[in-house]
Amino acid sequence: MHQALSHLYEPDRLRGNPLAAALGVEGRVDTFTRLQTILIEAIDALEPSPDDPAYVQRCEIHEPLYYRYVQQMPQQQVAEQLGMSIRHLRRKEHAAVEVLAGWLWDRYGLAEEPEGAAGGAEANGAQPPDVNDELAWLRDTPVEAPADLPAAIRQALELVAPIAGQYRVQVETCLGDDLPGLALHGAALNQMLLNLLTVAVHQAAGGKIALSAVRADVGVLIQVRARIGPGAEAKLSAGDAENISLAARLARLSRGRLHVQETASGYLAELTLPPLGQHTVLVVDDNADTLQLLRRYAAGSRYRLLTCREPERALEMAQQHQPHAIVLDVMMPRMDGWSVLGHLHEHPATRPIPVLVCTIVAQREMALALGAAGYLQKPVTRRGFLDALDALVDHPATEPL
Repeated sequence: MHQALSHLYEPDRLRGNPLAAALGVEGRVDTFTRLQTILIEAIDALEPSPDDPAYVQRCEIHEPLYYRYVQQMPQQQVAEQLGMSIRHLRRKEHAAVEVLAGWLWDRYGLAEEPEGAAGGAEANGAQPPDVNDELAWLRDTPVEAPADLPAAIRQALELVAPIAGQYRVQVETCLGDDLPGLALHGAALNQMLLNLLTVAVHQAAGGKIALSAVRADVGVLIQVRARIGPGAEAKLSAGDAENISLAARLARLSRGRLHVQETASGYLAELTLPPLGQHTVLVVDDNADTLQLLRRYAAGSRYRLLTCREPERALEMAQQHQPHAIVLDVMMPRMDGWSVLGHLHEHPATRPIPVLVCTIVAQREMALALGAAGYLQKPVTRRGFLDALDALVDHPATEPL
């Protein structure tokens, strides 16, 4: 149920969800739309009437489901709107999803227990929580303030110092002078550094660790290099491998990447992380609400949004600002997005700028045929929006989205 709600507007993910079979809509041409409709209508059915004696209590079930999954609002925004902490909201979400599951169970007359099941959570189809799902808030929740890399490195070094002393490891640091704030949550940055330094200490027993951080073309590059001592042998333990795996997950969820390799003298970890507001994106859309939503989505990310509500000015603004990417609506007054796309593609100054057509119109083939580098159908989630921008900015020469 949680997976289905999290991917409510993603056709491929929703079609393959086991709920489709349980609710009798699997294998149909309209499986995606039918399952989506069933879930949204079920959430609507839980909306209480103001005359309901338990109105306030029932709102605590309906509102988290409606705002988080139907409206696809990030947790931080929903928590602020409902006047509660993120931790409290997560508990409310969990309880609300259980109520929704029970409602559908009764509504569709599902069996009390699958035939041949042995009982318990696994018999009812429940799976252990996936690490990526547990940490998804790192990617879905906007960053409130840029992460301070030098401060995070100092804190990580203080925490790892007792272990470094036990293993007789010396730590050397070299940090660039112009390191920008990072577009990720401080908690994720701290844990990644701590994990990588801990592994490095184990690998460098009796030797040295060199930690450096510099500004690079693709973001900020952090290197942790372990040099083993005389007569020592570098070997990753199961615990070290687990620490690296978690650091890699945290990097991916923070829109960064981690590469680790063993060397003749030890091991090298290279962590690339996104700086705040590095890439300029021009958004052309006549709808003020859409622009406001996309600004919220981009808040705390590596993207700085310029907005244009007048399609006839899009070419001028693109020439003037030379953004890294353009997000373009299609259904606009005076000049539709197809005409704007044509002008952008024809003009030498704007032709190299990748364009993401973002519209309610189901015309992906048309968008790509007319020169768009990507296509995104509304309604748009924060993750879908930032993923699409990442693909355009990081891999401009790859196949269209």
